[in-house]
Amino acid sequence: FIERACNSYYETREALATKDATIAELLRALEEIAVHEPGPRNSGNLNDLIAVAAVSVARAALERKP
Repeated sequence: FIERACNSYYETREALATKDATIAELLRALEEIAVHEPGPRNSGNLNDLIAVAAVSVARAALERKP
């Protein structure tokens, strides 16, 4: 068990780094959509609310520590 855990340490670190990079890339894309999507901000429009919620979820995922 200990040997397997030690051997998987670097794979786990790499997987977490990849996950964080992917989330950061998605966050940039979501922010771009939220800024450039037609429609006034804070309009109560469902698409606006979804974009804002998606950005919030992505930010929280990046800030969360394992």
